[in-house]
Amino acid sequence: MSDKKQELSFEGELGTEQVAAYFDKIASGIRSGELPIEAGAERIHLAVGGPIHLEVTAKVKKRGCKLKIEVEWDRLPDAGLHIGRDG
Repeated sequence: MSDKKQELSFEGELGTEQVAAYFDKIASGIRSGELPIEAGAERIHLAVGGPIHLEVTAKVKKRGCKLKIEVEWDRLPDAGLHIGRDG
């Protein structure tokens, strides 16, 4: 595991089914402990471990609604063995 900071961002307008499908995939990745994310040519792989800090903020505004979900956890220690393309 590298100590180098990696970051990937995405912002766009999507349909409700597509957003729900993304949340399903995120939930599945959290359950499995592996969360690979891609946006265009950018890739990042998150190794998920607990405990997980969850922060949810919901707002109703004059012209719409806003839901902010933040999920954080400590990086897992490097086991020292790397197999495959990413290693």
